[in-house]
Amino acid sequence: MARKYEPLANHLDVQSATELTMNFSEVAAVVGPLPPSAYKHQAWWSNSLSHPEAKDGWMASGWEVASFDLAREVVTFRRNLNYTPWERSVTLSPKGRPMSLNTSLRKQLAQNLRAGNAHLSFEDAVAQFPEAHINTRPMNVDYTFWHLVEHLRLTQADILRYVTDPAYQEMAWPRDYWPARDAEASKAEWDASVQGFLEDREALAAMVEDEGNDLLMPAPSHAEHTLLREVLIIIDHNAYHVGELAILRQIANTWGTEHEE
Repeated sequence: MARKYEPLANHLDVQSATELTMNFSEVAAVVGPLPPSAYKHQAWWSNSLSHPEAKDGWMASGWEVASFDLAREVVTFRRNLNYTPWERSVTLSPKGRPMSLNTSLRKQLAQNLRAGNAHLSFEDAVAQFPEAHINTRPMNVDYTFWHLVEHLRLTQADILRYVTDPAYQEMAWPRDYWPARDAEASKAEWDASVQGFLEDREALAAMVEDEGNDLLMPAPSHAEHTLLREVLIIIDHNAYHVGELAILRQIANTWGTEHEE
């Protein structure tokens, strides 16, 4: 369902100038008759997302009300140069509920972190893993199953520190991202690796879902790397190695009888 002030967003969206002055009758020609409050109350023209005329109108396309004159019935809109298109509202079907592209993107990113969508989830990849094979090296592979799970944990933990810690110190590759080649784990250590991975993944997903965190904000220690970039990297990295883990389980015959290929 179209929103009343959306045509104003579309009108401003195609402007090449950074400022546009319109009289109230011109605004009304775009959106339809304005309510009496537009002619009487200054608050109607405020840049507030709690007001549909602002949220669905000028602010939806990255503009602000720079000034207005109720007596002369004139308003000047100014383009917000810090605006990103993700802030624009869209309508979701089939219920027609409004959701911003920003919110929708965050939901998709968090979903990909947690569930994998087209990829096998981490939880499924480690489900019912036989304790006897925690330290098994699959054929033609230089690392064990626990090494691989711990590599996933270490790498994701590093990304989490990178986007949260101003005092972040770069780790040495590959030494700090893998256990020692001869290291072995107990069942408790395997469980700790799995739990640590899940906790850090949830922390990253919560960061993404929190709209107080700008997805384009730079990492505290690197101005050119953003939260969005790092989340996309870890989604890719997790998907790659979770898939590898699943294939190695198949090769080593460590799936249970209830596993479905």
